[in-house]
Amino acid sequence: MLCNNFQSFVSEQKTINNKLDEIGLKIKNNEYSSELRRVRAFGGADVIVSNEFSPENERWVNDQHFVISPQSTAPRKRLVITPYAIELSWLFHQLADVFHEQIDFINKYDFYGLLAQNALDFIENNNNEYDCNSLLIYVLDESRNFLKIN
Repeated sequence: MLCNNFQSFVSEQKTINNKLDEIGLKIKNNEYSSELRRVRAFGGADVIVSNEFSPENERWVNDQHFVISPQSTAPRKRLVITPYAIELSWLFHQLADVFHEQIDFINKYDFYGLLAQNALDFIENNNNEYDCNSLLIYVLDESRNFLKIN
């Protein structure tokens, strides 16, 4: 029984990694742009992705509540401002599809918080000078860490 569970776990990990690799190829080959027409900027699980820092977004992110939570990441709101908000939102949705069996009502805050924090870190580390695909590939690569914390 234990052996079957382990084999199932390893198989699931390989499937996830293969799907992540497919998304990476799609990004590197710029094969995702036709899918962007259907995408709206992401908002949910204490994350907003936007192309502008509006007064509404500022009020939202500054209204941080004290949260006691079993989540692994710091429980706080994250606002990602990027000219590539739609592209990053597309990636968030792609990753949610890949990890859908691992995401539940609690760890969704870890999942989206991790994605958003990685985007924020990338943007800051590159002094707001970056191209779209570099941002997407970085967040995609870092999403693999979700497997380690769950």
